Amino acid sequence: MAGVNRIAAPLALALTAALAACSATRGIYDDLPRLRLATRIALANMCAGSQSPTIGIANAPAGIARYRVRMSNVTVLWQSPSEWTIAAPTEPGLIPIGALPGYSGPCPGDQQQFSYRFEVLALGGGGQPLGYGITTIRVRSVNDLAQETWRRAARSEPLDPTKPPAFEAEDGEFVMPRRSGDDIFDDRPRDRVGDTPYPFLVR
Repeated sequence: MAGVNRIAAPLALALTAALAACSATRGIYDDLPRLRLATRIALANMCAGSQSPTIGIANAPAGIARYRVRMSNVTVLWQSPSEWTIAAPTEPGLIPIGALPGYSGPCPGDQQQFSYRFEVLALGGGGQPLGYGITTIRVRSVNDLAQETWRRAARSEPLDPTKPPAFEAEDGEFVMPRRSGDDIFDDRPRDRVGDTPYPFLVR
């Protein structure tokens, strides 16, 4: 029994510390104005050689100079998010199709579905954060999406990939992302994040 206690005690301490760290590091963007995002992955945004999707942004504040955009496949435990920093478009409420250089789209195979999380951080001229938004969308297989595209075209209801979908209702739950210290979405080296209040800003 003493041997079991010697093993259990350190494990309990480690679990307590991990839970405390996790609870202390949530909601890092809750002091920023919320950006409402609307996007979809259309056939034009699938697989290699495709164009990045249109992203609609509601509640965009004045004075935006740049957007930082992060796309993560949250279906898998270990993933390397794609990230871009772009100049704010002429219309600040819309990141147009093809605006993210080097984009490589999702490419689920048959019977596969992935969930992708999109995050947008609005930055001022001095690099200060002005607003933050997050949304998660489900991406079906290329074949499923191609069939849906053909059916809509046959009904004269084609999807326009240059336009974002409608914004969701305001009463939906808004879940802040996890930050450094979490087990799954810890996507930045610890020594580069440090104590900075906005790890999304750290390169």
